[in-house]
Amino acid sequence: MHKAASQLLTLEFIQEQLEQLPLLPGVVFELMKSDPEGETFYEDMIRLAKKDPPLASLILGHANSAAYIGKGAVDSIETALARVGSHTILQILMAISVARVFLPSKEEQRNIWRHSLEVAQISSFMARRSCFPHVKPETAYMAGLLHDIGRFVMLQIAPEALKKTEVRGWGGSEELIEVEQKSLGFTHTIVGQMACKKMHLPKLISNIVRYHHQHEVVRHPKVPKDLADLLLIIQFSDALSFYLATESGWSKMSSRELHQKIQEEVISSHWDESFLPLSELVDALPRIFQDCESACEVLGIRK
Repeated sequence: MHKAASQLLTLEFIQEQLEQLPLLPGVVFELMKSDPEGETFYEDMIRLAKKDPPLASLILGHANSAAYIGKGAVDSIETALARVGSHTILQILMAISVARVFLPSKEEQRNIWRHSLEVAQISSFMARRSCFPHVKPETAYMAGLLHDIGRFVMLQIAPEALKKTEVRGWGGSEELIEVEQKSLGFTHTIVGQMACKKMHLPKLISNIVRYHHQHEVVRHPKVPKDLADLLLIIQFSDALSFYLATESGWSKMSSRELHQKIQEEVISSHWDESFLPLSELVDALPRIFQDCESACEVLGIRK
């Protein structure tokens, strides 16, 4: 499903190739509807894991990983789920399910996977804050995980055509869009929306994929509250991930300094900053990135 580097990459070609792309496994849609606080959550997760042995193995591996060092080995899926916790296990299952379609086998794909996991982790944290009552953390996580699905698709279909955008794109989200538009004539957000339609993803996720680089959409009067809130979360998390990737010394900054840097370098004028729990987020970032590392370990992604 690769395109010759000399051949022009077009949306028509991408649409044709999308027909060959495997659908996301049905478990993804089950997971998106799951309630980690529900009475039957663990029973549902055990059922899903036991009918998918490779999935169960990955869950066991995570429960015995360095993230849980000193707690002793576990050898049953029931014990593994209890150790890891409902929210974490749901996130891991979502990531594994998506990874089966978009295998992170190349360096470019691993870079996008790491970024997507960071956005997903940050978004999930943001959604758990009371200022976003319309957004479920699980929905925020999946939206963060899939927000760059267009990049995944383009790398699978025509990796050679994206070399120029890969070299320059990670300098910032705005630069990435500009380079794609100039080099290809379209952006990964358009391709992502096409992929969402092909995979029958919910309209809410599709709109996040399409508009996550358009900050002005958040305040549009016709945008529904649930979309506006989730879009703000994803846009902020995306911008923060880009910033932290370029600011290698952020973990050594004081909380006050990092808070100020985020306000200056990340916050868009289109967002209502009062809805962003920055102080809590700054304190939680080390843990969030530790969780991201654990997810990368499960998926076999390395720097």
